Amino acid sequence: MSAFIVSDIVSPGGIGWAWGIGIIAIIFPFGICAITFLLFKYQRRAKKLESALFQRPRMTISEAASAIDLGGLMIIIFAFAFILIPLSLAALQPQGFKTPWVIALIVLGGVMLLALPAYEKFIPAQPFVPWSWLTHRSIGLAFLLYFSDYMAAAASHNFIYNWALIAHNFTIVQAVNLSYISSVMVFCTGMLFGLVMWKTKQYKWWIMGGAVIRIIGYGVMFRVRTANPSKAELFIVQLIQ
Repeated sequence: MSAFIVSDIVSPGGIGWAWGIGIIAIIFPFGICAITFLLFKYQRRAKKLESALFQRPRMTISEAASAIDLGGLMIIIFAFAFILIPLSLAALQPQGFKTPWVIALIVLGGVMLLALPAYEKFIPAQPFVPWSWLTHRSIGLAFLLYFSDYMAAAASHNFIYNWALIAHNFTIVQAVNLSYISSVMVFCTGMLFGLVMWKTKQYKWWIMGGAVIRIIGYGVMFRVRTANPSKAELFIVQLIQ
């Protein structure tokens, strides 16, 4: 359905891109109201049951900031902002990546990320990233696996819509469907194998099998990027991924 809506918005003679933003502005409040209603409903029910959640004393602003490690969060946010913003804007500068402020911000962001572990170890009472996590081999490897998989997926999926339109002459409906079919498959298989793991109480081998399929999907993508695949092949590769 979303593919046809996008097509009607951006196609020549359509309602225009501004209405695309307008549609989101109309839909979001209704969705938020529904979620907010449920939250308030169960909050009142919990209060009536005298839940322990509502028996805790109120926290001051400083206590709340300590509980969420506001300092650590700000370091992470500013560090990535200082790195990612120059990477996005450097191409617009006359000197490119040699522009002094681009170099300065990237270096500052890198220094902040390098300083984060020391900050988390010595300063906050309730660290956002506990030091024990940073030195735990299993957690570190899991994070590295997710980070590398996310970067690989983002590198391929962020441009797949434009690539399908330009390189393969897809219609807008086909390009949107190609962009989202992987996410729909993830949602469906996530529910299915969540039930399977719940019933079988087996996790590791299902996850290992999924990782193997994911790697196969990346491998097949090398072929479809360099050959002249059919539309069916492109959709099948996204389903595998």
